[in-house]
Amino acid sequence: MRTLVVIAVLMAAAPVAAEEGAPLAKEAVAAAPVWPQLGGHFGLAISIASFDNNGNSVIGRDYVQIGVTPGITLKLSAHWAIDFEFIGFSRWDLNPPGRPDKSHTIFVVDPGVVYGFGPVAAGLRLAVQIGEGVGLNFGLVPIVVVPFAVSKKVSYFLELDLPVFVTATAGVPATALTQGVESRVIGSLTILLQTGFSF
Repeated sequence: MRTLVVIAVLMAAAPVAAEEGAPLAKEAVAAAPVWPQLGGHFGLAISIASFDNNGNSVIGRDYVQIGVTPGITLKLSAHWAIDFEFIGFSRWDLNPPGRPDKSHTIFVVDPGVVYGFGPVAAGLRLAVQIGEGVGLNFGLVPIVVVPFAVSKKVSYFLELDLPVFVTATAGVPATALTQGVESRVIGSLTILLQTGFSF
């Protein structure tokens, strides 16, 4: 008889425990993030130095180059993301005395993948430069990003970019008034700093 009473009490208590646990299970499901998610970023980029076949160029001495960097980010998981970035650069080339300075605008399309390690993220972009006087080119851009949370959805970030480009210029045939220019391939490495906000 005692056994039957114990079994009856246990059976009566089981549904109550299940009902008490049900809201917790629903809250856990609701709190789980859903992937993919759409985000983006907006910032400024400053070129610090550039190294190529022609020598070295340094900001302030040889040029000033500042860019605006909007981007759309497709977050695939808590760690992986595809970032579609576009950079509009305004560049002022400083020439020696006696030669006029030059200025021009360069547009860079550089989508890539980013992996978040937690306090730091790293990635690789493919890039193409578009602009006046820019020849056939292709680039790879390794990046390292350090984000600082401002809120649950917004972060301030600092980013180091190391664009490596190969650019080919076509030769210009000589005429009666101009000299011919040889075709050549130029490899370059640039140190670029970027900062802004991501969401």
